[in-house]
Amino acid sequence: MLADAAFQTAWFFCALALASVSDLRSHHIPNSICILTAAAGLIAISPARFIGQILGSVVALPFLGMAILFRNRMGGGDIKFIAAVGFAIGLFPTLWGVILGMLVAISYAVVRASIEKHCAATPTPIDQIAIPLAPFLSIGFATFYILEVLT
Repeated sequence: MLADAAFQTAWFFCALALASVSDLRSHHIPNSICILTAAAGLIAISPARFIGQILGSVVALPFLGMAILFRNRMGGGDIKFIAAVGFAIGLFPTLWGVILGMLVAISYAVVRASIEKHCAATPTPIDQIAIPLAPFLSIGFATFYILEVLT
């Protein structure tokens, strides 16, 4: 049982790293990485956690709505990544991880816009800054995954 948890943790963190690197390089999260991320939830699956895992995937639905309403703001890869992580770690770690990740991403955009405003000849408006979300979301997911494991 402990070996399963350790393997699941290693798998999950490798999947977060792959998604982050892919999003940083190409602003794209392949479906294969989302599948690998969701597979982490199958490693140590139990009937007691299964409902939480299914509900964890539901966290992605508001982002799907935002993507439909605001075209070209959030990609489908980000939505699938959130759903896959939700299946892997459950409802509450996913929900809190998204909140923390989005706060870090917004902070990054504000800092970047203010630096560009003072240092660049033609600064990029804050609403035009393209942010790869996977690295920021991964920070939030990893934080709350660790907190979930420790409690």
